[in-house]
Formats: sequence, structure tokens, C-alpha cells
Amino acid sequence: MPAAWRRPVLSVLAVLAICGFLRAGSLQVTETRLGLADTQCKSVTFFDIAPNGKDFAYTGPIGGPRAEWATWVDGRKACEADSIVLLQFSPSGGLLVGGTQDRGEFASLSANPGSLTAARTYDRVNWRSVTCDPGGSALSFAAAQGHKWLVVSNGVEGKEYDGVGLPCATAGGTTVSYPAFEGERFGKAQWFVVSGNKEGRRCDAEFLGWLKPGISDGRLAYVVAQNGKARVVDNERAGTKYDDIGWLEFVPGTNQLCYAARAHGKWFVVKEGYPLRERYDDIAWLGFSPDGRRMAFVATSGNRQFCVTDGTRGRDWDEVVLPQFSPDSRKSGYLARRDDKWSVVINERAGKAYDGVSWLVWNGGSSDVAHRARQGGRYCLVVDGAESRPYDDISRLWWAPNGRTLLAAARQDRELLLLRADLNK
Repeated sequence: MPAAWRRPVLSVLAVLAICGFLRAGSLQVTETRLGLADTQCKSVTFFDIAPNGKDFAYTGPIGGPRAEWATWVDGRKACEADSIVLLQFSPSGGLLVGGTQDRGEFASLSANPGSLTAARTYDRVNWRSVTCDPGGSALSFAAAQGHKWLVVSNGVEGKEYDGVGLPCATAGGTTVSYPAFEGERFGKAQWFVVSGNKEGRRCDAEFLGWLKPGISDGRLAYVVAQNGKARVVDNERAGTKYDDIGWLEFVPGTNQLCYAARAHGKWFVVKEGYPLRERYDDIAWLGFSPDGRRMAFVATSGNRQFCVTDGTRGRDWDEVVLPQFSPDSRKSGYLARRDDKWSVVINERAGKAYDGVSWLVWNGGSSDVAHRARQGGRYCLVVDGAESRPYDDISRLWWAPNGRTLLAAARQDRELLLLRADLNK
């Protein structure tokens, strides 16, 4: 660069930095040491910190003669098992643990993390079905015993069926609903919805699923596939038939239903019963802003993916996932990949590219956004573009109630840490 040009360019960059347009820099983080992993634990496989920022749990292999894995809570061994595949604190502070024991599989939620109790094992647990109610105090999951499937909700086993789908909590979290079927023959079965202990009307179908509860108790929408066609049943009223349907969502705070549908080889959004005009090769990840006024979804045309926000097509990527809105509904964001690098995109402005990005969390009191980034096998916190130092792993991010403090669970070698980043602005 010619010397005559260098000074003006540097001056412009300095002005941009002062004005906040260049957010490069380090994130100042305070580390609190919670404990050191027990020497019996060969490697920390899963770890987490409770929302109170004090209780912590981790698990890993021990290679013992009677048990291969163990779980520690607040530094004390709480249970042993053949293996652990799931370890996470619920929003209420209970500890969710899943794994295998004596050739069976189990999932349990303990209100008192320090006193884990033995859980009943099943031949199989559908790990995709494991879910907690909105308050995080009741656990539901689908499990198989022999040739039958059932749903376990808050420790109570439901009726056995030939098959069950993913359970969901209805409005208020008081009732768990799920699809079930019996008597499968020639690709069809008698499908129905189970809500609580009540079975709904049965129908011969190839599939019934995508259960989505409305805001009022008893309001439930789902998809039924019959004779090669699919339709939405909302409040027991069947809608228009399409070639395929997916991604059911109620607009927040309303019983207005939207979903993606396919006809004549193209996908489109159906809003309140009316198909929108734009057509795509595929649609995924349909969602709405908290105020219900904005909509975003991932669409595919050819070999490119992009996010459509409020009807406007965003930039092209190789892959796009998890479009979402900030709590104040002002900003939108998603995770995007180009080649083998991932970025967080906020209002169609892409951040730094990493080997991987995850745990995108918004501050409830503003539009600040934080995420975890992976680079070269290590992880860092990123808040509005500023990075913390790298750690061996980061397992959870959340904002404190004051709205200005980001908390995270981190591991450095065998040391478990609580990270705290205070935003002073």
C-alpha cells in the first residue's frame, strides 16, 4: 500500500473502531473453580452446572468391575451405571440422567441432584423423545418393553401400544399428549392421539404425528397421512390435503396455525389455512418471533439454502439451521455453514467463521446474543463478536436475571469452572 494512502486508511479504521463498527476484541471473563474431577474418572464426558450457578455434575468412564461409568454431583459420587448418554440440569435445578444398566436403558429426573435414585430400565429408550415440562420438574419419554411401546410421564407408565411417537406437554404443562398406533398391516395401522389417559378417535393411516399444542388446554394440531396424502387436523377439524406436511407451529400467544406443505414437487408455507405464493425445493425450521409478528424459515432452492425472514430471502449458504428471534423480536439470527466453516448470522450480518458454532442464546433484557464457538478442537465464548480465551469444553450458556451477566459451564483439563462475563454498557 502506498505511504500516501496508508495514513487515511488507518484513520478511517480508527474512526470505525471508535464508533463500534469493528467489534474485534477479547471478552473479559471471571473464572470460579467449582471442583476437580475425581481421579477415578478417566475422562469427563458430560458435565453441567445448575441454573443457580452452584450445583455441578459430571460423568465419565471408570472401568470398574461392576460398573463402567459414574456420575458425580457437587464433588460426590451419586450413581454408577454401565454407560451414561445424557446428563443435564433442568430449568428447575433437577438433574436429568440417562444411560444403560444391566442391559436395559433408563432416563430419570431427580429433584434433589445429590440423591439420585435408581430408575426402572427398559429394553429401549427413544432418546429423541426425552423431554421435560416447561417448568423442568416433570420428565416424559417413550420406551419399549418387549415388542410394545409406552410413554412414561412423571414416573407413571402409560398403556402399552404397538408403537408411540414423541410426547409433548399441552398448554400449562399439565397434560402430556402423544401419537400411538396398533395393528400395523400392509403399511397402515390404527393411529390415534393419547392425551393423559384418554385415547382419541382412531383412523387407518400410514402416519400420525407432528403434535403441536395450542395456547388453550385441549387445543392440539397434528398431521395425518392417508393414501399417499397428508392433512393437518387442528382442533379435530381436518384441513386441505397435500403431498406432504411438516413443521407445524402456532403463532405465539394465539391459536393461529402455520405449517410447511408440499404439492406438485414444491414446498410453501400455509398460514391460517391459506398457502403463501413463494415456492421452494424444501422448507425447514419454521418459527415466529415472541410477539407473533415476524416469521422465519429455512428454504432450499437447488443446492443453496437461505433464511426467509418476513418474506425476504437472505444470503445463500451451503447449510442453514435454527432461525430464531431475540426476546424483544427486533433481531433475527441463525447458524450457517459455507464449505466446512460455520458462522452466526444476525440480521443477515455474518460473524466470524469457526469450525463450529452452537448454543445461540439471547439476552432477555436486550438484543445481545452469545454463542459457543469451536476452533481447532477448543471452545470459547463469543458475545457480540468478542471472544473469551479458549477452553477444553463449554457445556452451557445462560444469562443471569440481571440481564447484563453471561454465565457458562466450562472445563479446562480436569478442572470444572463457572465462567462469568459482565457487560458494562
